[in-house]
Amino acid sequence: MSGLDLLEQIYQQLHGAGLIGTKAEFSERLMGKSRSYLTSMRARKRHVSSDVLLTLDGALRAEIRARPKDQEVVDRITLRRALSEIDTFLRSYPAVDSIGPVGTPSSGTSAKAKIS
Repeated sequence: MSGLDLLEQIYQQLHGAGLIGTKAEFSERLMGKSRSYLTSMRARKRHVSSDVLLTLDGALRAEIRARPKDQEVVDRITLRRALSEIDTFLRSYPAVDSIGPVGTPSSGTSAKAKIS
């Protein structure tokens, strides 16, 4: 699976659960990119940087924190599943395995690996 496939998969999960509307909203709100980021990356067959995945990770964590613990349980489960997929993906690439707990690069290393 490529990084772009992972983003598409997470978008589909969040969209299917009603947590995000469009790819434009996903790109802008959760990845901090332009509204056309996801569709442009797919059309141009570009690679996704680990920085984008780490930004998405942080945004998903913020979404979880924003939900009351005793409410919106299904939403929290969907968001945690997406976090787990990002973590698994990042850990599977040697170029990025120097990243500590998701979202925290280890000292002296760069998390800016390009991921297919």
